[in-house]
Amino acid sequence: MTYGDLKKRVFSLLDIDAREEGAQGSLATMICESLPQTANAIARKAALYLKALFKTESLYFSEDDYGAYTMLPEDAATVKEIFAGRNGGRKYGRVSFETVGEKLYFFEGKEGFYKVGYYAYPKRIDENTADEDFLEMSDAVWDTVAYGICAELCSKVYPGDMKRYMRLATEFDERMTAAFPLQKGDRVSDTVFSGRSRMGRR
Repeated sequence: MTYGDLKKRVFSLLDIDAREEGAQGSLATMICESLPQTANAIARKAALYLKALFKTESLYFSEDDYGAYTMLPEDAATVKEIFAGRNGGRKYGRVSFETVGEKLYFFEGKEGFYKVGYYAYPKRIDENTADEDFLEMSDAVWDTVAYGICAELCSKVYPGDMKRYMRLATEFDERMTAAFPLQKGDRVSDTVFSGRSRMGRR
């Protein structure tokens, strides 16, 4: 999905004439001005809870008193696994690593390169994002995000229309719940916001 497609979807859900985009004082223009900030907030929530964007990156780990560590990629939401050795090698799960601020600690590791698999946040939308720019994550996820955007912006377009707001908010929540990954042992944890439990035990 492109950014232009996302805007068209938002206009459609809010019953706004897309042809008025750019016209001073129009609803379409007002929505476009609020769209980047709102879209980023909803997209980050969807990316984290739906685990919609998975990436792998080879990172260099240095050693300190707690083990081997590296700086997390800027777009990291939650780390899933670390691979050691050639051609992928042995896979280490959550009990072998922990995030502290912007650092990822690998308790079983030594200094060197390791491949890190993590769920990521999508690239931020800003004033430089063009309508033809493709957005990270699948069309289905962005369609869900569109409902969340519309629920957030509904009061700007239809003040006091609680029926419309509830319809959009309910659809967003139901889509998030239906798509939430329920794989055993694959819950969201070890995010950059997670609590710290192991750092004082080594």
